[in-house]
Amino acid sequence: MSIKSVLVRTAMAVAVMGGSLAIASPAQASGGGCSPGNQGGFNIGVCSGDDGVWMYPDHYINSKPSGANDGNCYTQSRVEGSNGAVTNWSIGGCGTGHWDQPDFKIQGRSSSIGWRNRVEVYYNGVKVYDHYGPATHCC
Repeated sequence: MSIKSVLVRTAMAVAVMGGSLAIASPAQASGGGCSPGNQGGFNIGVCSGDDGVWMYPDHYINSKPSGANDGNCYTQSRVEGSNGAVTNWSIGGCGTGHWDQPDFKIQGRSSSIGWRNRVEVYYNGVKVYDHYGPATHCC
């Protein structure tokens, strides 16, 4: 993971936790950020940041139903473009905390396309959460 990726993810983590960071993150310059969602007993911040070359999607499970665990619950996430393009789903667990997703190269793509991180949660075999983060645009 690059230094820029670490800085962008750190800025996102501080923002989700309600703090502030003294440096301007690249995500603030070209889109991205976090969007909290509350569905099906889950509180999740769906986020993305970018440095003009790469988009760094991730999410934060802040709270969940007490019975949700990796045996009966999973998340899936991907990047979706406003032009209909999508990445493969990335599968993760349901533990509280920070979840990384694969970085996505946005450099060289049209600036008119908005790229958003999407997170879904399946609990006891039922989709109970489906939320998008804010859009990021290429340079």
